[in-house]
Amino acid sequence: MLIDALFEPNFATEVGLRPEILKAIIEAQKPFNEIDLILVTHKDDRPFPCGECARLLAEQSQVSPRCSTQVVDLMRSIDGFTKIEHQIYEIKLKAGAHEQVSHNGVTVDVLCLYHEHRPQTINLAFVVEVGGARFVHMGDAFFAESESHLRSYPFEQAHIDLLFLINTIVMAVLQRLSQNESNRSTSWQCTWTRERIH
Repeated sequence: MLIDALFEPNFATEVGLRPEILKAIIEAQKPFNEIDLILVTHKDDRPFPCGECARLLAEQSQVSPRCSTQVVDLMRSIDGFTKIEHQIYEIKLKAGAHEQVSHNGVTVDVLCLYHEHRPQTINLAFVVEVGGARFVHMGDAFFAESESHLRSYPFEQAHIDLLFLINTIVMAVLQRLSQNESNRSTSWQCTWTRERIH
């Protein structure tokens, strides 16, 4: 599974993939030879790596992205899009809505939230259970604006093992979690990168 991947390090403030890693992913070289699902949280300020994604899909027919209509619209301009279109699952949600999708035995709950800086940008959050663990990837969701949508999701029905957040909302989320008795026993794990907490 890849989440918001395939970017090269072309932004001064962003961490990206080294060319040899990107090549290995696209060509399904070990240890990247069993990828079958790509989750894309949102289109970004920098160009979405449509070309790299299309190359990966053309090389690996078992791979299927789950992404918003905004991301799919960007990909439509790629040469050869019609050959890979059947592999792409387009998520057509409005803010506050959610749906469940699956691929090759992996079930993903998708929540449509507000993007941190750009309200016109669809931001998808993913709740994934794999290998006996359950994680949430928030993308660049703006927590304050999305709080009511998050509260409507039945998190109380499943233990969350790992939470991926953008760094600007970490303190607000941790403060909320510390106030909620039901979450005090949860082991929240954070690994720092240059700009983000993953």
